[in-house]
Amino acid sequence: MKARERLSIKSSCILQMPSAEPPPPAENGAPRSELEQLQMRAGQVTDDSLESTRRMMQLCEESEDAGGQALHMLSHQGEYINGIRLHFLHG
Repeated sequence: MKARERLSIKSSCILQMPSAEPPPPAENGAPRSELEQLQMRAGQVTDDSLESTRRMMQLCEESEDAGGQALHMLSHQGEYINGIRLHFLHG
């Protein structure tokens, strides 16, 4: 499956998710207007998006650290193998 198809499927799943709960009433106890409900939902979506971005950035940093450690270990392994090779060639 292509990345664009996965994104499309994921996006459609997100858009079809029902709201977890109805919006709370306004501070005065009156039901919220449709505009207020939409503004509140937009704020929730923004908050969710920011949290998702924070998690993604954390995973990127962890991946970068893991990649750096792997490169470091591979470098040491290469030096070790070169030492063994030189030992057998000149040993």
